[in-house]
Amino acid sequence: MAPVVAPWALAVLALLAVLLAVFAARRLRGPSRAERITLGTLRALALLLVIACLLRPAVIVSRAVPQRNVLAILVDDSRSMRIADADSTRRVDAARKVFADSAALVRRLSERFALRFFRFSATATPLTDRASWTAAGTRTDLATSLEAVRQELADVPLAGVVVVSDGADNTASDLEPPLLGYRVRRVPLYTVGVGTERFARDIAVDRVSLPRSVLEGGAAVADVTLGVRGYDGVDVKLTVEADGRVVHQETTTLRDKREAVSVPLRIPPLPKGTHLIRVIATPLDGEAILENNEAQGVLRVRPGREKVLYLDGEPRPEFAFIRRAVAEDSALQLVALLRSAEGKYLRLGVDDSLDLSSGFPVRRAELFRYRAIVLGNIEAAFFSGDQLRMLADFVSQRGGGLLMLGGRGTLGEGGYAGTPVDEVLPFALRASGNDPSFAELAVRPTAAGDRSADAATRRDTDRQPGAVGSVAAGDDGESARPAPPRCHSLAGGHAGRWWSRSTRLRHAALWPRHQCRAGPAGLLALADGSEGAAGRHGPCHLLAANLAGSARRSAGSGRGCHHSRARRTRRGRDGACTRGRRDVRGCQRCQRRGDGDAADRRAL
Repeated sequence: MAPVVAPWALAVLALLAVLLAVFAARRLRGPSRAERITLGTLRALALLLVIACLLRPAVIVSRAVPQRNVLAILVDDSRSMRIADADSTRRVDAARKVFADSAALVRRLSERFALRFFRFSATATPLTDRASWTAAGTRTDLATSLEAVRQELADVPLAGVVVVSDGADNTASDLEPPLLGYRVRRVPLYTVGVGTERFARDIAVDRVSLPRSVLEGGAAVADVTLGVRGYDGVDVKLTVEADGRVVHQETTTLRDKREAVSVPLRIPPLPKGTHLIRVIATPLDGEAILENNEAQGVLRVRPGREKVLYLDGEPRPEFAFIRRAVAEDSALQLVALLRSAEGKYLRLGVDDSLDLSSGFPVRRAELFRYRAIVLGNIEAAFFSGDQLRMLADFVSQRGGGLLMLGGRGTLGEGGYAGTPVDEVLPFALRASGNDPSFAELAVRPTAAGDRSADAATRRDTDRQPGAVGSVAAGDDGESARPAPPRCHSLAGGHAGRWWSRSTRLRHAALWPRHQCRAGPAGLLALADGSEGAAGRHGPCHLLAANLAGSARRSAGSGRGCHHSRARRTRRGRDGACTRGRRDVRGCQRCQRRGDGDAADRRAL
């Protein structure tokens, strides 16, 4: 029987099947590198998700429980809150409206916190009745108030502190300590400002600084700080009242558009007791507010006299000046102990014949009767070790005043370095040596030394008050300004005698700026700046003092003085002395006339 399919057909079908199998086998391959990485990442994420679900994570949210935490609100109760701003609304009234019980802000805060209100001026006290918020405080001490609130709420959960104030703080308290206490407790502080920050035109009595107490019969000085905005070149009348009675009036001129002016006001002697001192500035045209035109302070007048002990190793003119200065002050008793020879003393102003009969006090009770001690030219070897310790304790324990005038045998030269007195001095002493070092020293008053701020800025350009003349620099008289020479130095404590004999220089003002080195024989000089007279540090000007031994002489080294005699010392072409000897003496006639010929006169 013949086959159904021909053999050749079967062979073709078999070949097609083989080809199809080969083609299908070539199409089948493994995943690529990118596909394998993707699959592995998905499997890892799925595994991490399963592990995270097995750990059962949870989120804890801290939320304050309503009415369980305290929010402290401090409101300013000082008089500055009475100021009416541009909308004629007083600051205290605006703050009352915002923090009233029915205000929307207070209602929202009450839903979350227990509110505690405090009013503060000099300190903080609880404010139970909002009607007692009268803004009558005379002092604003923010640091003390914050500390008082922190101590008041030390045992309660404190959520925060809100300070509502106009920002006027008339104390010098440091805010860092109370703020550190809040930072330790992690209590936030929020501030709410009230009122206008700055006014276009305003005069304010910002501060009245008074001494803590004065003696009966003695005058006091009030240091008044004025805040000035928008005024320049106007006169301000200041009135000082003591217990409602006018005791002093003074007019000051505002200059240079400064925002702070310090004015010293003299308060005449007042009877013993405590007095309320008020300083009032007369309102000026265009002032925005008048409530800040006055400030007040307290002055205590105590009865009795204060004793001052003056000690010097030799009679000097300084004592005569000090004695004259306090002669009319009934509140001071000047007691002097002047050494005239070894173991011999001149006592002046003592209470009885036994007072200071043996010299400087040896008992603390006797020394501590004095309020202040003035040491003149007296060496440390004059005192015993116990007396030096008593002097230091007089300052550090008794609170007395110690003034060292200086001289040839005092301070470092007098051997005070390393003694107990050195510990209480406001500067460090260096032991005296055989080879002293010299350096130029620029002397300028600090801000506290200037009575007014403009004095510091105009010191180098204005002619000094009371000076007979100035050394000027400039091409013509219009542009000339005072030009201080390289060195200025006052030769010593006895130069006053030379001044007193000079008619021309009687009212001269000398402002030391640099310290000149002494000559080879120790002569300190303000010498002529001409050729041949210049010292090692450059030209000096016009004063020589001889402090050798007991020869208390001073001389002016004027050029061309034909009366000068210097014990046969050589002179240069211009007549200036070329030998730096201690025995240089000036002509008495030149001292009386002021200086040599009229054409060569020099003025300080």
